[in-house]
Amino acid sequence: MSKTQAFADPSTRRPLASLTAGRAADRTTLSVTKGGSSSDFSRKARVKVAVIYGLTTVIPLLVMVYVIQANVFFSKRMDIAWVSSLSLIAMAVALLGGKVMKEVWAKVGQAVQLIERLHSDHDPVAANFPMQPIDEIDRIPSVVTRLVEITKQQMQELKSYNEQIQLLNSKLREANQKLHQISIEDSLTGVYNRRYFDDRIEHEIARTKRFGRDLAFAMIDIDFFKHYNDTAGHLAGDKALATIGKIIRESVRETDLPFRYGGEEFALILPETAGESAAAVAERIRSAVEKHEFHGGASQPNGALTVSVGVSTLGNDCHFLLELISAADRALYKAKSSGRNRVVAHSPD
Repeated sequence: MSKTQAFADPSTRRPLASLTAGRAADRTTLSVTKGGSSSDFSRKARVKVAVIYGLTTVIPLLVMVYVIQANVFFSKRMDIAWVSSLSLIAMAVALLGGKVMKEVWAKVGQAVQLIERLHSDHDPVAANFPMQPIDEIDRIPSVVTRLVEITKQQMQELKSYNEQIQLLNSKLREANQKLHQISIEDSLTGVYNRRYFDDRIEHEIARTKRFGRDLAFAMIDIDFFKHYNDTAGHLAGDKALATIGKIIRESVRETDLPFRYGGEEFALILPETAGESAAAVAERIRSAVEKHEFHGGASQPNGALTVSVGVSTLGNDCHFLLELISAADRALYKAKSSGRNRVVAHSPD
């Protein structure tokens, strides 16, 4: 039966009158010792206490007073043997009183145990809630050991979680890099797309002006590309775009930036490059395209699939973005009108 049920169940409760009667009987039992009455027990206890008090305190004190008085006040010369005898007698009396006191205290202890046992038998609270002392200090080492084990286990789990988080972060960085590359790259040609061109060209112009460096820009257009699509087919046209994009990437430095400007047009930003060097790069691209054998290229008006390139440089009459692009576009138009498959560099009028 639980502690709560012990109070909730009426059958376990003892009537108040019964409890009162039981406690009265306990007091009567305590008051009677070996057939004697309550008054006999009290009288004998007083006599024993008086004897103990006399043996342990009064008699030794009288002996000490006698010795002090004889030596100090009356200056009597006392025999050392006599004084030693009195001291031994006083010590013996005190030891005798101690022995008697021990016996009395033993009986008092038995009476206290009897009271506790009777209290447990007749008190419903003590009966239903036995007190079982527990030494909490003895449990401290085991509790500390358990806490250390739990801490180590949690540290291992945290280490495992940290490794998993680092792995996920690494994968996330790789995924972000791929997404960034996809967002700025033209999927067909492998060069940068027009969106990235709009962002990067202004940055390069500002950087060039700030440090006083050179910057060249080129526009590349495939000659008679509509004719090529009509005769060779659009699949061949896509393949030709991809091939030309690869040729452009392989013909420039890592610091140069090739873009698909739109349709069959490409753009090329050449940082740290002057006009003559930019024209040389453009010529290298034009020559590589002309030499490549494209499917159906022989049916082109020029007898091969070729490109025309217009080049402009920052400075002189080109100081801003629109001026740089417009100058390259005019040079490209001049290359187209001059027979195509050539490079024309912009020159100030």
